[in-house]
Amino acid sequence: MDKAALQDFFAYTGWAWDEIKSAIPDDETLRAVAPGSGWPTLRNCLSHIVLAYDRWVPAIVTLKSQPMPALAPDDF
Repeated sequence: MDKAALQDFFAYTGWAWDEIKSAIPDDETLRAVAPGSGWPTLRNCLSHIVLAYDRWVPAIVTLKSQPMPALAPDDF
């Protein structure tokens, strides 16, 4: 992968996060319990996605799995 491809990738991820942020009207929505979802809050769901992605990229690069960090419920 060359530098231009990496810049395109980071531009896309920035756009994706901007879209997520624009869809969430306020902090109360992030902290609200999602009934029936199995997740305590949307914030927990998004943090799970970010942590999973954070583990996936190094696993691809180094071809080994990394342990998940121990996080308190209010770390995000």
